[in-house]
Amino acid sequence: MHATVPNAVTNSDRRSPIGTVSQRQRLKITIQPKDERPVAKDDDGRSRSSAGQYCVRTCDGYYFPLPSRGTPAHDTEACQAACPGAAMEVYGLGRGAGIEDAISHKGKLYSSLPTSLSYRTQLAQACSCKLERKSGFAALLKDKTLVSGDIVITEKGVYVFAGARKFPYRESDFVFVPLSKACGLPRQVATYLAGIDRLAR
Repeated sequence: MHATVPNAVTNSDRRSPIGTVSQRQRLKITIQPKDERPVAKDDDGRSRSSAGQYCVRTCDGYYFPLPSRGTPAHDTEACQAACPGAAMEVYGLGRGAGIEDAISHKGKLYSSLPTSLSYRTQLAQACSCKLERKSGFAALLKDKTLVSGDIVITEKGVYVFAGARKFPYRESDFVFVPLSKACGLPRQVATYLAGIDRLAR
């Protein structure tokens, strides 16, 4: 689309900071129209992956475009990071345009997945991208900030981290020590922790 600047002044010899009026009369403004090409959609109305790669949640067959594309290992990690609470696999579109014809990195058709498209008709138990929050010992076993001698409060009571040679830790790496015998622990703090310990046990 083009638009020509109208003749606001008739004197072609009049000077201006950008040249004569006759020069300005020849200036044109070009308007570039916005690209409004339709975005490809899949059967569910979601945007189709430009690379033809999808992350598939195997517990119910739910899928979404791969966030970024790289090596097979990178693709799997990207899908798992996008949906950490469930097992994920990467599928690429095959000869067909639909997800049913997509093939995994392992060479299996999406349609052969026992849970393919099941998310459309039923809600699978414990099938969610949300990562279950861990607490108590379950969270402590992967806590790299712990050092030997740290006092921790768990659902089973108050324990002391004894240290470990292997990671992740084991519950046996946390030992019960009578708080009255804890060296260097202020009496007020020891009394407070002892009360918590009694409630847990």
